[in-house]
Amino acid sequence: MENTTYKAKKYKILFVGDTSVDMYVKAFYNAAKQNQEIRPLLMGFDKLNISNNRNNIFLRIERHYKVGPHVDQINRRLIRIVKQEQVDIVFLYTCDIIRPRTVKKISKMCYVAIYNNDNPFSDYYPKYMWNNMICSLKYANIVYSFRKSNIKQYIDNGAKCAKLMRGYYIKERNFYIEDSSIDLDIPDVCYIGHYEDDGRAEYIRVLLEAGIDVGVSKDFEVTGMKHEHLKYISDTHPRYNEVLNKAKIAIVFLSNINKDTYTTRNFEIPVVKTMMVTPGNDDIATLFIDGKEAIFYYNKIDFLDKIKYYLEHEDERLEVALAGYDRVIRDGHAADDRIEEIINDFKEYNE
Repeated sequence: MENTTYKAKKYKILFVGDTSVDMYVKAFYNAAKQNQEIRPLLMGFDKLNISNNRNNIFLRIERHYKVGPHVDQINRRLIRIVKQEQVDIVFLYTCDIIRPRTVKKISKMCYVAIYNNDNPFSDYYPKYMWNNMICSLKYANIVYSFRKSNIKQYIDNGAKCAKLMRGYYIKERNFYIEDSSIDLDIPDVCYIGHYEDDGRAEYIRVLLEAGIDVGVSKDFEVTGMKHEHLKYISDTHPRYNEVLNKAKIAIVFLSNINKDTYTTRNFEIPVVKTMMVTPGNDDIATLFIDGKEAIFYYNKIDFLDKIKYYLEHEDERLEVALAGYDRVIRDGHAADDRIEEIINDFKEYNE
């Protein structure tokens, strides 16, 4: 009798989004390539990425207002790929240029998931910014919410099912490196992230005036801040992981624009075994134990006192850093884990 090997079905997932940045939809696609249950496909619209179109006013207008020949082409292409490839799942990552009628069409051919790491209900954005996405919610099988506060808003705006999907770290991008192998000269305390005019500069200033050396990314240059204890760190994008590894204490600020209660840095910092100092709130308290796995702060005085303390107590700092690392690994906050969530939800839907 001839031996046959049973081959389990591989789910075809089409990941759609701006592929010009590795940490967004490409992170999901790359993680899916390592999953034995998945045959991943990727569709990008990099031509409409604003950073790629600085000298093309027509493409910039298309991207901004979500209308024009290239937007039309992308929507038609999505429908064509879903049909030709007989896709099982379409994962739309921050797809503000994908129209509701397109989502309606593909929803008749496959399972549709929508995800947005930004807050589409924030007053910061003009109403037309997320109109396509919000009007598409009712056609999706599931909507993944980056933050808890948006779940009810998604449901109220027509989503059939909405659930939390946290941010993530990328194993190939965020990992521990032996300190001795990093040729960087940076302060022990660093903030590597974007600048918002929300008071975070004043937190940095408090440290500087206390005589603590602080490293910040070049984004902070817009403040015009200068101080003998302040160091602007170059190459924080290509060397982001090395900078986080080299720092003894890494600071987290939360975006007021998106009304965040946590951020991806809450996973990227502990996973490199660096101690994290982050704003305290009820949500972050579900992810880490204050004083054991991370250090929470609640105001500028608290912020300063805790950073000073752990700079002077190296053993305790290391204990917190290692405990934070263990917690992130144990709870599963890699992009791979988010892929598992998608597959499990799809299976449950089809039971």
